[in-house]
Amino acid sequence: MDHLRHIKGALATVISTIACHAVLSYGLKKSHEAGEEQPDVVLGGAVEFLLAVVIAWTLMPVLLAVLMRLSGEKGNHLLVLVCGLVWPLLSGYFLDEIDDGTGRIPLVAIVLYVLLGTLLAGNRHYNGRE
Repeated sequence: MDHLRHIKGALATVISTIACHAVLSYGLKKSHEAGEEQPDVVLGGAVEFLLAVVIAWTLMPVLLAVLMRLSGEKGNHLLVLVCGLVWPLLSGYFLDEIDDGTGRIPLVAIVLYVLLGTLLAGNRHYNGRE
């Protein structure tokens, strides 16, 4: 077992989660501000809301891939794929909590997500080549 690879995966997952959560929180805050500026507009802030969600969901797999590659690790397909798919489910499930003013996903959910990323980082996949 490559413990250093797990540590790099944990760090990449933590950094990616912080960045994506910050983008989502900031974007949802801006969508509320846009909605309050134009209260007579039916979908005031909808563009900002959708943009924040799309950026936060797209950014996660990109950050994971880039950070793992920058740390010198190859074969991160499983980490990027699974965590990239779980992040929209996790953040989407807690979107109301992020949106209603608490501003964050519960710590237990974040810890479980980071543990998932840490475990998946240990799996090397080089398409049959090592």
